[in-house]
Amino acid sequence: MIQYIVTISKELVRILHAQALESHPLEVAGVLLGLDNGNHFDIRYILVNTVYTKRTKNSVQSAYDLEDSWEENSPLDIIGEWHSHPNASPILSRNCDLSDWEKRHNPGSDENTMKEGALEWIVGVFPTKRKRFQFKDRCYLKIGPKIRVCKIRVY
Repeated sequence: MIQYIVTISKELVRILHAQALESHPLEVAGVLLGLDNGNHFDIRYILVNTVYTKRTKNSVQSAYDLEDSWEENSPLDIIGEWHSHPNASPILSRNCDLSDWEKRHNPGSDENTMKEGALEWIVGVFPTKRKRFQFKDRCYLKIGPKIRVCKIRVY
């Protein structure tokens, strides 16, 4: 079986965690920009969405406007999306995550915003007894009908 690897800097992970914490207890979402080398994805930049059509503790619907923050002639590609799970583990939820992912990756859907083989990064946020938070990250890749968990390498 092919192993899918995602590399990301410590600084970008820190930004993901800070955004998830700042938005807690609501979900937050954004776009992952980087390089797609087949089975290796290198995340180089993170966009945080600021326009939401719906935002709750359990779901987020974004209305992305990439023109203001990303230039189409950039050497980086949109390689996926990310969102947080406040008070929950970073596991794809059947009700929201999987059904939304199907819409975003379906070429026949009006909501098709992502190419086949795009990443989905989830930041799980866990409050602790001492009013601190712990984070757990997981990254997924959908290829055809199969969903793969990617190995994350932080540098």
